[in-house]
Amino acid sequence: MKNSLLFWLGAVLAGSSAFGGLIVNEPPDFPASNPTSYNLTDGVNIFTGTVSGCPNCGGDFQDRFILVLPPGGQFVSGFLSGSYTPGAGTNPQGACFTGQGCFFTGFISGFSSSVFIGGQYDFTASSPYAFTNIASFSIAAENAGSSSYTLSVTVAAPEPSTVLLVVPVLAGLALWSRRRKNLSA
Repeated sequence: MKNSLLFWLGAVLAGSSAFGGLIVNEPPDFPASNPTSYNLTDGVNIFTGTVSGCPNCGGDFQDRFILVLPPGGQFVSGFLSGSYTPGAGTNPQGACFTGQGCFFTGFISGFSSSVFIGGQYDFTASSPYAFTNIASFSIAAENAGSSSYTLSVTVAAPEPSTVLLVVPVLAGLALWSRRRKNLSA
């Protein structure tokens, strides 16, 4: 009985894997400089934030963080979604996301494994804004917009080698066989 228990325990442990993932939401703010690195875990990792401002008018114009794949981890899928409100003006600038481009419509999507160069991804979200020309002064004023985004990245642990899966099963079979011989002798 004990040996068959070892057999089944070995088989279950060999076939099990951990699922989880990080969930990171603002606040606190993802700073524009000195980004925080996040080690992705197996499962779906979700990051949400908001940017609102413009380069010369202040506010939280950018969010930046670095995503790091675990050693041997594999990018399975990713998705970037969000919406934004542009700044009021005649020359709109889109909401921009590293590796995804700048978007001038209210919905953002896409994400591919090609962004994980060297096992990490340096993500920056920039707020949309617009310029308004003030004719009497011949200057352009910036008008802040805002953007909310959700970035999800699914990561899989590396597949264990076949040997690691087979060893507990073989050990259980050997114990079971030995016990059976002892009982029949």
